[in-house]
Amino acid sequence: MSNELQKLILKYAVEDISYAEFRRLFASALVNPRSIDEEQLAYKAESLCADLSEQFINEDQLRRKLVALCPMVAEIVISSESAFRAASGNSSVPMSNVPAESGSEPKLAEYAVA
Repeated sequence: MSNELQKLILKYAVEDISYAEFRRLFASALVNPRSIDEEQLAYKAESLCADLSEQFINEDQLRRKLVALCPMVAEIVISSESAFRAASGNSSVPMSNVPAESGSEPKLAEYAVA
């Protein structure tokens, strides 16, 4: 599968880039798919973005569903959750119970769940 497309999905999933920036960069990636796997990933991601546009899903659900499409991204997200738990000194605290920063979206580990 395309590492570049997966990296783009990761950047969006961890809120490193906005949805508008994700769409702009994603459109460039669609021009020349490098493999059948990349083409299939792009098609599925585009379908999810259409679901967001039609308000069938919200942006939070989009992030989770995009992460579920990418094994590499899901692995990074899960690793980040483990690192957070180790740094907090409490391996039993699930990310979904960690208070979000004021006004921010739910954190990384929640995106790994489809």
